[in-house]
Amino acid sequence: MTGRCSGAGLTLLLASLHLASGQGAPDAGHVVRADVRITSADDLSLFVRQYGTGETPIVLLTGGPGYSGDYFEEVALRLGRQQRVLLPDQRGTGRSVINPWDVSRVTIEASVADVEALRAHSGAGEVIVVGHSWGGVLALAYAAQHGRRVRALVLIGSGGATSSWNMRYSQNILARLNSDDMAAVLEAQALMATDPEAATIDMIRAIAPAMLMDRELAWREADAYAGPATLTPAVNLALQGWLQDYDLGDGLSAVDAPVLVVQGAHDPIGKETAREIADLFANSELHFIDDAAHEPYMEQAETFYEIVEPFLSVHAGKPKQE
Repeated sequence: MTGRCSGAGLTLLLASLHLASGQGAPDAGHVVRADVRITSADDLSLFVRQYGTGETPIVLLTGGPGYSGDYFEEVALRLGRQQRVLLPDQRGTGRSVINPWDVSRVTIEASVADVEALRAHSGAGEVIVVGHSWGGVLALAYAAQHGRRVRALVLIGSGGATSSWNMRYSQNILARLNSDDMAAVLEAQALMATDPEAATIDMIRAIAPAMLMDRELAWREADAYAGPATLTPAVNLALQGWLQDYDLGDGLSAVDAPVLVVQGAHDPIGKETAREIADLFANSELHFIDDAAHEPYMEQAETFYEIVEPFLSVHAGKPKQE
């Protein structure tokens, strides 16, 4: 059973617990927001929300694959106090719909091109890319192809630069589940053959207790983070094949931008993955946050921002004056 659950058997990989706003993030104060749309290289209309002002845009990439930008809004609001923040709904999610649905349009190549289209639309020569979970993998993929456009990287609970992290991630999840949780995992696996989208949602709910330190909170929020307003399971499924077997190492070897790796000390992705990422870059720093798992910006918000905000202040430049 372990082999079956170690990769595609879990169906989700980085489709993990992403809580809706309102769960203890610091007060963001008043931040100017604007909704814009950009056109992708293949003529898809992508929704982007901009927060604040600043010289170098900070692009926030959310997890999944398949989550809209909504769950990261409190982070965007907080960072938008001092910097210009761009939070897209990645292709096929939220308000960046693909209609009619075409699975061939959901690829890593297209996703990377979308980040570059957002960078170009911003008018900036460089961006800081902040990625959480799957968003960290996408940030690494973008840096591997467009390293000269990256001012800095911030990777939060990120998957690795190669697919080797998948096995330990799945094993760590399974080790944290009780017998009732495992029964739900097996039910979700059984459903995969007949209704993969429903199975993906059920799997995310089943493994939710492994993703936060507070399992009761994880259960209470399960419907919110697996609901249709937040998650598009078809996007998750479309990228599973690539996530099972990839290697970004060659492209990243030439990246000389500063890199900040932040991970909850109890994140099921594992400390080894975070260390492997940090070791790839000559100019990197690594922080583990105690008493946090996959959502350190929510579980230990004060500590998280004490680490991230000074790094961004150094590398993003001063906010623009109104």
